Amino acid sequence: MAQESEVAKGFARRLVALMESKGYVSKRNRSGVDVTALAKGAGVSYEMARRYVEGTAVPRPDVLRAIAAWLLVDPAELAFGGQGKASELDPDMLAECLLAVQEAQRLAQVNMTEDQAARVVVQLYREARKGEPVSSGALAAFLRAMTK
Repeated sequence: MAQESEVAKGFARRLVALMESKGYVSKRNRSGVDVTALAKGAGVSYEMARRYVEGTAVPRPDVLRAIAAWLLVDPAELAFGGQGKASELDPDMLAECLLAVQEAQRLAQVNMTEDQAARVVVQLYREARKGEPVSSGALAAFLRAMTK
């Protein structure tokens, strides 16, 4: 049981450091990070997100991957720190995804919240890294369909 506690504490240290480096800070939370944003990004309850940052719980593998995608880091980096191999972020590809989301919103005449747009950019980036084309036209058609 003590070993599990150390794993959770180590995960929490890495998670908090990564969240701070990405600007998800909060003076209102004891942990110093925005737990609400983590909960949304991970797709978990506020209580579960709070347990992750406080080091009393470790996420399931699917939640770990969701958190890593939200933070734009390799899951191994989040899970193991320096022991994991972090993937390189492609700034040109990321910029292309961001521009595609902006253009899609313009074409579809839809305004997403920053959080929604960020999630779409992350998903597009993940698909682009797998070789899928980034298409603002296809995304605009999707956005129009979703708002009807």
